[in-house]
Parts: sequence; C-alpha cells; structure tokens
Amino acid sequence: MLRINPLIRITLGLVSVTLILVLAGDYVLQLTRDQSGVDFRQREKIGKTLALQFSPLAEINDTETIGKAMEALVERNRDVMSTALRGSDGKVITAAGAHEQYWKSPGAGVTTVTHADVPLMVDGREWGTVEVSFASGRGGLIPFLPTDPLFRFLLFITASACFGYFFFMKRTLTHLDPKAVIPDKVKSTLDLLAEGVILTDTKDNIVLANLSFADKLGVEPGILIGKPLSALKWRSPGSNDAIEQLPWITAMKDGKAQTDFPLSLTLEEDKVLVFAANSSPILDSNFNLRGAMATFNDETALQEANGVLLEMMDKLRKSQDEVNKQNTELKRLATRDPMTNCLNRRSFFERMDKAFTLAQSEKSAMGCVMVDIDHFKKINDEHGHGIGDKVLKMVAKLLESKFGNKDSICRYGGEEFCIMMPGTGLDQAIEVAQEVRATIESYATMGIETSGNLTVTASLGVSAIEQGATSPSMLVDQADKALYQAKEQGRNRVEQWSKALSDNRAA
Repeated sequence: MLRINPLIRITLGLVSVTLILVLAGDYVLQLTRDQSGVDFRQREKIGKTLALQFSPLAEINDTETIGKAMEALVERNRDVMSTALRGSDGKVITAAGAHEQYWKSPGAGVTTVTHADVPLMVDGREWGTVEVSFASGRGGLIPFLPTDPLFRFLLFITASACFGYFFFMKRTLTHLDPKAVIPDKVKSTLDLLAEGVILTDTKDNIVLANLSFADKLGVEPGILIGKPLSALKWRSPGSNDAIEQLPWITAMKDGKAQTDFPLSLTLEEDKVLVFAANSSPILDSNFNLRGAMATFNDETALQEANGVLLEMMDKLRKSQDEVNKQNTELKRLATRDPMTNCLNRRSFFERMDKAFTLAQSEKSAMGCVMVDIDHFKKINDEHGHGIGDKVLKMVAKLLESKFGNKDSICRYGGEEFCIMMPGTGLDQAIEVAQEVRATIESYATMGIETSGNLTVTASLGVSAIEQGATSPSMLVDQADKALYQAKEQGRNRVEQWSKALSDNRAA
C-alpha cells in the first residue's frame, strides 16, 4: 500500500483549501468584481431607454400612458425606487413611487449609480427630462461588505481561511507520523515485546501500534495509525455482544489503570483472538491527559486449550453419570426382584437384621407379616403365566400402598411376600394385615382383563417380636407358620402365630 509523506499530504491539503476559497470568492460570491461599474452602466441604459420610449408619447402628449409605464417599472424592478417626467418648465408632469423622497438631482443630463437625469427630445428639441431614482449599490451578493473589490476579497479569504485551515489541520493531525512525537528507540523497544502495545490520543485514535499487535491482525503497523482503536470488532469472549465501555476508554475517563480485562477480537476471516487487556492513562508533566496505553496479552491458545479441557471434562462427567446410572441399575438388580421391584431375600434380611437389632436395643415393637396369593398355580394354569405376572405386580403395588415403604417389602419366593414392620406391635400388625387382605379381595380381578373368571385373594400370617422371637429368621419363621395355618383354615384369612402352632407343626 503506497503511503504519502505526511508533510506532502498537509501541503497538498492546504493548497487545495486555498484554491477552493479563491474560486468560491471569485465565481460564487463575485467579490473580485467592481459591482458599482456594472450597476452604473445598467442604470444609465435604463434612463436612456425610458427617454427613447417616452419621446413619441410626449409628442402626442399621452402622459397617462407614460405614467402607467413608470408605475409598472417601479413595481417590477427592485432597483428602481421612483421615476418622474418633468417638463421644460421644471414642473413634474407625472411620477411613480415616492419620487420627492428619493430624488436628488445629480445635475442636468447627468447619470450616477443612484440617480439618472436624461433629457427627453421631441423633434430635435428638449421637451423635458426623465428622472429615475435607484436603490443604493448592493455590493455584490454580500451587501454589508465594503465596496472595494480587493478589500472585500482579502477580508473573505482571511475569515474563511481561519475556519477552513482550522478544521483541515484538526483532521490532519490525527494522521501525523508517530515518529514525529515518539522517539525511534522507544518504538523499537516496544516492537521487541511479545505483548501487543497500542498508544492512543484522547480521541481514541491510534498514534502507535507495535509489531506484535499488528502481526496478530495481519497488517502493517502504519495502517492502524489514525484509526479509532474502539472501531475494531471487540467483543466479550464467548459472546457476540459489543462491549459498552472498553478498558482504555475507562482508563482515560476515570484516570485509573484497568487490568486483566477479557476481550475478543474478530478478524475479517472470522478468526477470533482472545486477549487479557491492561490499560492506563497517559499524563504529561502537568498531569493533563494526553491519551492512553493499552497492552494485549494473547490468550487465544490458552482459551482453545481450556475449551478442549472443558469438552473432555464434559465427556468425563457424562461418562461418570452413565457409570453411576449403571451402578444404580446394578445395585437395583442386586437388591430387588426384577418383576415386582420388591427387595430380594438377601437384601431384605440385611435390612431386617439392622431393624431387629435396633428394636431389641431400644426394647421397641416390631411386627412381621407373610402374604401368600391363594391358588396362584391355578391362576397360571388357567390364565397363563403372563396374567400371573400381572397379579404379582398388582399385589406388590397394593402392599406398597398399605405399608408405605417399599424397602420393607420382600418377594420371599414365588407368590409369597414378607413385610417387616418396625415400631408396630402384634395387634396393630394384625389390623393392617386384615386391611391388606380385604383390599386384595375387594380388587377381585386386580383390574386385569382376562378371557375367563379371575378372582384373587390372599392368606396372611402375622408375628411380632413381643412373642419371643430372638432373631429375624425366627420372627419370619413364626409369621410363616401363621400363614400356613391361614391356608389350612380355608385361605383368604389372617392368622397370628402362637406357641400352639409350633407345637402342632412339631407333632
């Protein structure tokens, strides 16, 4: 890119401004022309023309037509203030306009810029005079200027040049070569820095850009000179929103240094650079603000590495979530019956051991209920195992709704369920068992559609720690014996354990 020396640019600019002012003063405002001479010739011509036109009318004494012509002239010509026809005896025959107010005789047969006295000839003799009063000279297009053309032109050039050169120099100074104000050694030192360095004036225009910053933008440092630093495409990292207050603007406004300000810069090829910007105001010896210095530490590579790391961490988190999900599922499969989601026997007895030990130590109540679906084999045989599975699931849901804690319900085997009831005595356990039995019976077909008649009932056995059980297995065994008794007594009933049941089973 061809760069013109600043001195040549300023010289050419001043010459251009001067030529524009000269042409404007001469051709547009006509300041160099002697307007008084032009006015005199025009006005002299008007007087003679009127005398020639009025001569034949005067010969036939048609003063009325002469008067109308005079009135039309005054109305249509702004330069003509008044006009009159005066006879040879010195009396005014006809007039138009305030002639007595404007007329001042310049002398017989004399014409000036403001008055014309022209003789009116009839048959070779002077019949009278035509008198015309003109407006004062306008002085060109600017009436308030002096009439001397050279003085007017010099005055215009002086006044307009002051304004023209002021605005031209004000704009030109923003494009001055920074070498004129920044020593070469200082600039060379800044070019050695890995950080990007920018110096701006108080108007945010760049007066110096070191090689590091220019290289990151892919341009020569000189191209940036004179351009507003804020005009670059600055954004917040990770966002497309423009920043309201850039750090070097804030530094100049508040007079305080700004540190580690995150910025991103979008280049033309859509490449995005990420910087940590630091900025501080530049003051002269009298502490007057002269501009700002901004440094830019390139963190693009670091941000890209952080992005990769975050992506890897996100993948690791998702992988860990999947592992936790699988572990939860494995734990569920290891502790629960896959069909009914009730505890399996191993996990049930682990929980029951703890609950039983706690009840013994606190001397609190604990009940146990065994539930068996009546004639379950018959249900499978008559309706199929699919219906049997649905019955098992529905009974499990009813037990959960009645006992309120699925971690206390165990699928003990086949169609049998076992429920532990911490804090519940024998009487209360029997009462709950009766409610469960009645609920199952009232559901009849459990809401399951079948082709044949389906009736579901259950038998229940109840025991409690207060009946002397010394271990969880003993408590469950007592409830199981009570369940056996309920089935022998006709099913669809609740029985409680008693010592007599053990004796009968033993016998």
